[in-house]
Amino acid sequence: MMRDLGLEEDGMNHDLIALEDAAGLLFVPLRDLASLVPEFRGRWRGVLGNGDVVHRPSAPSCGRWLQRRWLEPLPDGRWRDPAGFVHEGPLSDPPPAADPEPGTEPVDVLWLRALPGRVSLWGTGQGEVQTEERAEVAALRHPGLIRIGARLWVQRDRVRRVSLTGPVVLEGGLELEAVQPAFRSGLATALGVDDLEHLRPFTAALVREKLREYPLELARAPAASLRSWFTSPRVLIANVIFQALRLAEAGALPSEYGKTHRGFWYVPLEATLNRAGFVTRPDRGYDDPLWLLYQDVIARLVGDDQLFGYADLGFQDDHVGGVGALHPEVVLLVEKESVLASARRVAELLGLSWLLTRGTPNLVDVEFFVQSLPLRRLRLIAFVDFDPAGWTLSDTAETQLRRYGCELLQPTEFVVRAECFSAEELELYALPCPTHTAALAARARWWLERGGGIDGQALGVHANHLQPWERVRDRVLQLL
Repeated sequence: MMRDLGLEEDGMNHDLIALEDAAGLLFVPLRDLASLVPEFRGRWRGVLGNGDVVHRPSAPSCGRWLQRRWLEPLPDGRWRDPAGFVHEGPLSDPPPAADPEPGTEPVDVLWLRALPGRVSLWGTGQGEVQTEERAEVAALRHPGLIRIGARLWVQRDRVRRVSLTGPVVLEGGLELEAVQPAFRSGLATALGVDDLEHLRPFTAALVREKLREYPLELARAPAASLRSWFTSPRVLIANVIFQALRLAEAGALPSEYGKTHRGFWYVPLEATLNRAGFVTRPDRGYDDPLWLLYQDVIARLVGDDQLFGYADLGFQDDHVGGVGALHPEVVLLVEKESVLASARRVAELLGLSWLLTRGTPNLVDVEFFVQSLPLRRLRLIAFVDFDPAGWTLSDTAETQLRRYGCELLQPTEFVVRAECFSAEELELYALPCPTHTAALAARARWWLERGGGIDGQALGVHANHLQPWERVRDRVLQLL
């Protein structure tokens, strides 16, 4: 039946390459691919003939790819692809397709749909064709057809885009229904991928933050380019950070880029955000939503995703910690600068390591501190306020130390507790813990359950009241 219609049993094109962009998976003929080159830690960057930038997480079988038909020759002998990236040869054009013999040209099958009453409807490049045959039987004799629904098949080599929930897009932009869950695995296998959600191995941060390379340094890119590339300040911030990482890896990080959180905000971020149209308020202090967004983005990339470290960005040590001469494995965690003098005196006297958090543990400080330590198996003693905030801070410090490969040998011990003070001192210094919101009330209860509080009440004492410094010394010695 199919041969009578001129439809090939298996007229497959096997020169498709699996790629990915923010919308899902793409299956692109090599003839439509302008360039494909290594990018970041095993990931490859592709540019389509229309200038779209796509990626794949591992090397393709075709290797590095530069196709002459899509490239602009430059006077220096290099080539510019449609996205603006510049390359050096050699080129790798696909072999020309063989022309079919006259009279044997097949009709291109795109899809097959089962109709009621043992009727099949074929979608072809020449239009729709109806046959008196059960679709299930016809599909068995046509190996290129892959089932994506109860009554629908698609030609494998005509699939151009697919995702978990979006439409299946065929060659020419034709959209069909989304793949039904029962048929996702079969289509993925036919297309040569693990699943229809992402190519594997999958690095969540690269996709979530839409990280990619750009043909210009973003900090120097004109406003028009920035506004054409970015519709979200988060994506721009993430990509400025990512580009700084790539420049640092290449030994080309501009010297003016900041070496601290605030310095990096000033150069390269703030002016770049302004040119992109995202700065909308003249007073840009520490409560600026864009500054807070930057803090969130970089902390997630470094902390949760562990995509890189602050040192990889060229950040420098702020020297808020020290390594103990006798017991470097014992770390005195200091909450605030107002008690640092006493804490350092004790740490240096007893030969302990110390780390200042300045109210909130900072990943960049923890990273450089851990790099300075001669070992990673630690014991943590926290010189923090005796209140829920101080104990929460200690928990955060534990998490961050573990993020950089440290093992904590025992639960954190606290220098300041209620028993460090006399009844008279507690009468003078005890303060009620904040409970005016549901979250603060819950944190106060959590602290009481862990052994905090005074006589069962949510009362705390600032670390500053453990004076003179000899009392701190004696308390640390008691814990040791």
